Amino acid sequence: MRNENGFTLVELFIVLGIVAVLVGVVAMSFRDVPVAPDDPAAVAELEVVRTAVDAYNTFDVAEGAPEIPARPEPAVIAPDDSDAPFGSYLKEPTTYAYTWDAAGAALAQP
Repeated sequence: MRNENGFTLVELFIVLGIVAVLVGVVAMSFRDVPVAPDDPAAVAELEVVRTAVDAYNTFDVAEGAPEIPARPEPAVIAPDDSDAPFGSYLKEPTTYAYTWDAAGAALAQP
């Protein structure tokens, strides 16, 4: 019997598999962690747009206006944007692009 020190290929693959699973779990746990934007202007504008969405949902939808349609592709919002009816609550087009779900939920700057 030979006495060789070291690991077999099977042992190395098992360890690599375990490490890959752990990396995947850690990566998935960080997926939903919000990242603080570096630009204070972006944060401020996001709050203005959220306020516009809330105002539209509170006043216009309550009066019978259609709900906000989802926008999966990022786009700048203009006050006369037909895909963003809450744009009427904005004084000027946004600087940053936004996406959102139906009714303005999950508003985000991608």
